[in-house]
Amino acid sequence: MTQIARATWAWIAAALYCFVLNANAAELPAGLQKSLKPFAIVSATIDDGVLKINIRKPVVKREDVYQFVVKMGVCYPLWIDAQKGWGSASITSIEVRNDIGAQGYSFQGGRKECGELGKSANMDAEKKYIEAHTWVCVAGNPCRPRRPGEVTSGDL
Repeated sequence: MTQIARATWAWIAAALYCFVLNANAAELPAGLQKSLKPFAIVSATIDDGVLKINIRKPVVKREDVYQFVVKMGVCYPLWIDAQKGWGSASITSIEVRNDIGAQGYSFQGGRKECGELGKSANMDAEKKYIEAHTWVCVAGNPCRPRRPGEVTSGDL
């Protein structure tokens, strides 16, 4: 097998792998598509209950990007219309990652948690609520709870 044939085979295998991974991805409801439009979204899919959002930034900053996307891009449609905001989508967590998917944060919650976030008395209460439900996504690995004292690139 020539070197070009091997490279072509590797490319075809990678494309098929990506296709199979996206086979379970669901179309975003209209309310979410509309609310996410103002953000620099590279991609957004719902996969096995996880809303996966990649934004056009090399680093997802916790306070100014992640919290704003969760609050205004994802939860806001539910606050406006609980029935139509997410349609029939079943979302259990919200991942906001950088453009290549290597770094970001995950809000552990769905409709109930977004509803509770909307009832927060002020911005400090909102930030604390989001932080209490946040996991870190590091080095392209699955998101996990933050370790005590851990600081990631998005925290700086």
